[in-house]
Amino acid sequence: MGVTGETPGSRLKSIADKIRSGTIKAVVAHGENLTELGLTVDELRKLAALIVIDILPNETTRSATVLFPASAFSEKRGSMINIKGRLQRLNRATQPPGTARDDWEIIRDLIQQLTGSNGIYLIEDVFKQITDSIPDMHSLSHSRISDKGVQLVEEAEEAPATV
Repeated sequence: MGVTGETPGSRLKSIADKIRSGTIKAVVAHGENLTELGLTVDELRKLAALIVIDILPNETTRSATVLFPASAFSEKRGSMINIKGRLQRLNRATQPPGTARDDWEIIRDLIQQLTGSNGIYLIEDVFKQITDSIPDMHSLSHSRISDKGVQLVEEAEEAPATV
């Protein structure tokens, strides 16, 4: 999507400036409060379309043209890579409230509306697309992630503490 580069967040100021100038006319915000980028509510309301996917109310959700309620962490099934480089399977602990859905389902449905189809129906399909595009994950499947997870990146040794 071109939002991140080598340094996560490095392009956000430029995006905010383009929203302010009117160069960017529509935004899909996924779990972000755009006012934390310095955008005002008035600037958000000038967008032709502000599509927001989020779990909690904030200034961006209140300014949305379209708001999709997303599932929270404990309401999702899927996988994640933790800060130590370990791939872990996530199991849904609770059902999402009301009409909240998994982020990937919301994004899938948006893609289907824009393009007519994309062939992703299960979380396993999403995982397969990821593993097909990342060489270190080619041999993995969602169902083969053990309860302890899979170490993908070797942890760097911590430097000894100095006194």
